[in-house]
Amino acid sequence: MSCVRELRNDAMRVLYAPNEVYLAGHRGFLEHTVCTHYGKLNVWLEKHGTLYLTCNAPASADFELWEMLDMHELWANHHMCKRPLEGFEALTALYENLRGLPQLQPYFCSKAFDMPYNNKMAGWSASESTWRGAASDRATVKH
Repeated sequence: MSCVRELRNDAMRVLYAPNEVYLAGHRGFLEHTVCTHYGKLNVWLEKHGTLYLTCNAPASADFELWEMLDMHELWANHHMCKRPLEGFEALTALYENLRGLPQLQPYFCSKAFDMPYNNKMAGWSASESTWRGAASDRATVKH
């Protein structure tokens, strides 16, 4: 879905901007721009009445969306911003349901899940946060 790609592209413009641009703009991006993207996606889910983007079973686009939602949650937590998912019920349901799928638990408990989201030259690249917890503390976690 192009809305997911637009969210990612906008995030990359902020994350890989020169440091002074990143420092001046990341909070506004996390607290305002992300809400615009999330609003479109949330309305899509509500309008179609599905748990995931195309139906009630996840597809590859849903996992890409989940990764973007998770990255933004961790990024906002790192900068002590409000949770971007706050107020977006349909997106939150997708996020929590996909995270709880039994067939994905091996991935969520693996080292691959703890890899940084971005290259070290990005303004923020970490994967660990107080919000997600350490890999050793995770099993099936519902957020």
